[in-house]
Amino acid sequence: MNRMILILLAVTTLASPAEVSIVAKAIYGNIAAVSTNKRDALILLNPSVPLEWPSSQPKNLEQSIKAMADSLPEPRWILNPKKDSVRTIYLYIAANATFAKTADDGPPADQLTPEETDLLFKNGDRSQPSEAYQKYLDLNQRVANASASIKKESDPQKRAALDLERSQAALQLSALPHLDEIRSASRKLSASETRPSTFSRARLQKILAAYKGPQFTPPIDKWNDGSGWVRIETTVNTSFDSPIFAVGPSASADSWWEPTTADGLFGRRASKIAFEIKRVLVDRGSLDLSLFEAKNWRLSDDTLISDGQALTAGVAMKGKMPLIITGLLLCRNVVVTTPMSSDAQSAALAASNADGFAFGPILLGGRYLAPTTGDRFYPSLGVRGITTPEIEILAVVSSQVPLSPNPDPNLKW
Repeated sequence: MNRMILILLAVTTLASPAEVSIVAKAIYGNIAAVSTNKRDALILLNPSVPLEWPSSQPKNLEQSIKAMADSLPEPRWILNPKKDSVRTIYLYIAANATFAKTADDGPPADQLTPEETDLLFKNGDRSQPSEAYQKYLDLNQRVANASASIKKESDPQKRAALDLERSQAALQLSALPHLDEIRSASRKLSASETRPSTFSRARLQKILAAYKGPQFTPPIDKWNDGSGWVRIETTVNTSFDSPIFAVGPSASADSWWEPTTADGLFGRRASKIAFEIKRVLVDRGSLDLSLFEAKNWRLSDDTLISDGQALTAGVAMKGKMPLIITGLLLCRNVVVTTPMSSDAQSAALAASNADGFAFGPILLGGRYLAPTTGDRFYPSLGVRGITTPEIEILAVVSSQVPLSPNPDPNLKW
């Protein structure tokens, strides 16, 4: 059975202090799992997934990473396209759901037209406002901020200065090109974002047709740059009996393989481990996740997508998709300080040529994900320890899917 360590925490910014602390403690053997009853989970892949970098065929590497990010964060499903994925769950719902009879059986009246979308956003990406829309938002915010400050300010001179600021911002706002069109589209956008989501089979099929797979921030070609990395370095805890040091078999689609544990090669003499971690956000773009909050559909076979219960260590999550991957945690430049005899170095190279070898969940030598120029990677070995520079996917960050389906019994079915 593949041992994936489930760590529960509140996930905030890239490589947050909480993330760094929990990953460090887990890998150093102090803890195997922490429960905080939150809605996000950090799942350590055991072993980690090394990426061949740079790749001679970057599209192949990108497709493999996208397939992994679209998989469901369950032990034997990671990296296995034959099993369910986010896409197959949507396909299942589209094929099997019953939709309530509502007036909203097509695009809602306040849905943006393609022209309005192009006016507000760059290339239709709602995370990137167009230059005109960003200026509209900024000027509106200046007017609002100045108005709020005037209400609180008692000094006449300061009130006059704030009033001038408000007037100047309002004047610039009135001079914006296409102001009426931007204002109208912005109001429709606000209405659509606050309106309860409803779905029809046709709408769901259209969403699926437009889905191109997960997108990453930063993009894959920026993963190996110098930004966003946090260095972790500490003395290794002597408690090697922790489950974190029991490396499980891989969950790859092609074969099952089980790396050798590092302490099996050089004993329990490692004194220190150091590495860098970096957080990558996973976004699904056109795939509307509000489907799982919508109340106008149900499944006739009573299949549960998610039970919506708060995550608790040791309690099995129920449903076809209780979690959805929302981020990846990368690591690189792993250094394990330990005495290495010539026999231990030879054994490490031999393990790299077989099923690999790992320190806790971090693979130090072995197979790449989606290899292109080569099948394997090898660490640098010396009498004082092991160095592995490769970028590896150490963990997936997952968010809980709310109770779904959760149909409204008052609707007409």
